[in-house]
Formats: sequence, structure tokens, C-alpha cells
Amino acid sequence: TIKTFPGIDSVVLSDEVHAEILAPDRMRRRRHIRRCILSKNGVRTQSELRIASRPENTEIAVEGKVIGRAGSVQVLSGADINEIDDPAFAGAPRYAAGKLKIINFPAVKIGSVIDWTITTTGKDMPFCFDRCIFGKSPTARADYTLVYDADTHVRFAPATRSFFESGSREGHKRIHTWSARNLPGFRDEKNQPADCFFADAVVFSSGNAKQYIEKILAGLNAAADKAGERVEVVARSLQLDNQDHAEEKLLRIRDWVDHNIRPAGSDLVQLLPGEFFSPETTIADGYGNSSDRAILIMALCRAAGL
Repeated sequence: TIKTFPGIDSVVLSDEVHAEILAPDRMRRRRHIRRCILSKNGVRTQSELRIASRPENTEIAVEGKVIGRAGSVQVLSGADINEIDDPAFAGAPRYAAGKLKIINFPAVKIGSVIDWTITTTGKDMPFCFDRCIFGKSPTARADYTLVYDADTHVRFAPATRSFFESGSREGHKRIHTWSARNLPGFRDEKNQPADCFFADAVVFSSGNAKQYIEKILAGLNAAADKAGERVEVVARSLQLDNQDHAEEKLLRIRDWVDHNIRPAGSDLVQLLPGEFFSPETTIADGYGNSSDRAILIMALCRAAGL
């Protein structure tokens, strides 16, 4: 792996996930990662871990340690874990605030192994879902195990080519596993799609996912229908009527939203139907979460005749 990516900052020795669907609206996931630090930049970038959450439907527990080259062990203490209001919600009063856990690993040096475990329990979920991304850093071993009741219907996305997939049954429980070895990782590059588009991932859902998504889409369309004067003013300012090509209209709409509507609030994975707002409100406030920005883009596209 080091020969494949000379100059890499760290390598993941193992990345193990154990998830269990406890009920239609409740799931627990335990992720255990062991990462070896190989450079000064690796010390700088990997000594801190940030975890965003919504306290109303997520419980998070963190434990970990740092193992030095000579075998010394520094265990995470309460002083190393802090929780603050998530800056993504700052200046966005129309959204319920999120929290951000900041974990500072002690005594990280070149050659250290950072060994940490995060246990996340989702509660009051509209349906159980996971999209677990592996291998952004070079990874020697990756394993995902899902346990669920045999009567529970689970939908799986096709596994990426890097993973070997298998299933078994123990009593009334089904066990689904994905395993991969020697994932090469990839470098961050400017002007490239987000890593979720080409990273190795395990994806599944259970419960009322289809009905919930239909509810989300209906909410998006209903909110976009509430376009008014502000949307018309923006559409006129972009001179969309003067453009013959749909692509140019789309680019102007996309760029205007990107430059004028500040991202804030929950991301798409944490989308809540009760947080839909009209495009008029989003323009007036100058900020929006992923759903409200999508609603505004939809309204401007309709105003442009797209």
C-alpha cells in the first residue's frame, strides 16, 4: 500500500463495523478503526475526530486509545471529548440545532496507532438505513456485519467489486457480511465529485423506506409550489428568458444558489419532512439545508420553464 501511494499520511490497519437492526425504528452500529500514522501531516490531520449528530434521534458513545511505537498506551478520557453546538446550524434559527462531538487523541506521533470505537444508536427512525463508506485511506482490512431478525425485510444495494459478500443464519437471526482486503484508497483532488460517488460502500435499508421517500418527494414538490415574487425577481435577474439552452439556464440557477444561499442545517441523510420551507423563505433568510436548497432550485427551474 505504501508503495502504491508514496507519501501517504496514514494507513487503516482494520475497519470493522457491526450493525444490528433492533426494531423497525431502531438500529445500533459499532465501528472500530485502527489507523497507523506515517507522517507529520498524518499527526496533524488524524489527531482530531469530529462527529455530527442530532440528539433527538441519535445516541453516540466513543472510546479509544493511542498506542505508541514502543508500546505505550494513552486511553481517551472525558477531558479529550468535548461536545459543542454544530457550527452548521449557526445563524440558522429555523432548524433544530445539532451537536458536534470533538475527540482529541492524546500523544499522537509518527508510528502511533490510533484505535477508536464509535457506537451509534438511532432511535425513532422513519426506517433503518446505512451507507457506510470504506477505503478513503489505504485500508488493509474492511469488514461489515449486519444482524437482523429473520422476519425483517432488508434491501441491499449491489456490493462494490472490492467486497466479498455472504449470508448465513443463526436461529431466528440472519447475518449478512461484507469483507474486503487491501483497498488502495484515493487522494483528494480539486473539482472532483464527492468521495461517496466512487468509494467502496455498504448500503442497505429496511422498514418503510419507500413510503418515507415518497413522503419526502411530495413535501419537496409541495414546498416548491409555494414560489412567489422573490423567485420571480431572481429568475428575471438571471435573464433566463434570454437563454435558448436548458443547460445554460441550469448553470445560472445552480451558481446563483451556490453564491447566495448559505448551506446550513442538517444534511440529506438527516432530512426531516418538518424542516421543509418555501423557496420564498430560503431566499429571504439567505440560508438553507440540502432540502431547502433543492426546493429553491426546483422553483427557479419551473420559473425558467424547465
